[in-house]
Amino acid sequence: MAPNAVRLIRRLGALPILERAAVPLQVGWEFRRWDDGRVLFAHGQGAAQAIEDAAVLALCLGGEGTDVRAALRAYQDARIERATSVQLSSNDRKDSNHLHDGPEQRARDANLASADPLHQNEWLYGFDAEKAVIGHTP
Repeated sequence: MAPNAVRLIRRLGALPILERAAVPLQVGWEFRRWDDGRVLFAHGQGAAQAIEDAAVLALCLGGEGTDVRAALRAYQDARIERATSVQLSSNDRKDSNHLHDGPEQRARDANLASADPLHQNEWLYGFDAEKAVIGHTP
């Protein structure tokens, strides 16, 4: 980890939290809570998930006077199913995405070339943060 990041984490008093959170890949439901009231643990699959997380978190936090703990619970409730689905989908594809050149790789490439990736992945690319928080906001 970068030295400046370590200093900042120590200054925030969050190092013990991160040390406890340093675990092998786990999917969303394996964490009882995604926060400790001060730090929100990362759980996504890259930049797209980070943007979704930010949008949902902003909607859950709302405006002034929001109960932060309730907002963090609402955020977790709104995100856990989708984050878990994305993590599982990514994990399911880890082997097929990294095939060595050969017959399996060519069959995979032919299958991918014959499909409409936008249609196949509509569930992934069609996320609506506002719909996700309905019924979950404090």
